[in-house]
Amino acid sequence: MMMTGEKLEIAFDDKEIAKLNAIHAHASKDKAMDMGLIGRVFGSATEKPGNIAGLTMTVLLLLLAAILVFGTDTPSISKKDELALVGGFVSLTLGFIFGRSTS
Repeated sequence: MMMTGEKLEIAFDDKEIAKLNAIHAHASKDKAMDMGLIGRVFGSATEKPGNIAGLTMTVLLLLLAAILVFGTDTPSISKKDELALVGGFVSLTLGFIFGRSTS
């Protein structure tokens, strides 16, 4: 540390800065490798159950939207039954996502 007048300056060596940059780059690369494809969207590897539940929730909401847009009533299953079936899985997934954080 050097004092010049009333200003306090910290002198860093170029080797120290390069070392800190290399450590930071390695940590960032290591974290990106741990996260994977799904983890990049939903979080790090420590949140795997939440990642899977988030992906499931996204797929179920897309399926729900597809039923609303393209669903038709057939003799075997009605549109109301399709929505009830997918809606049950949506509520189950939401219960898992929010219930696990309170336990």
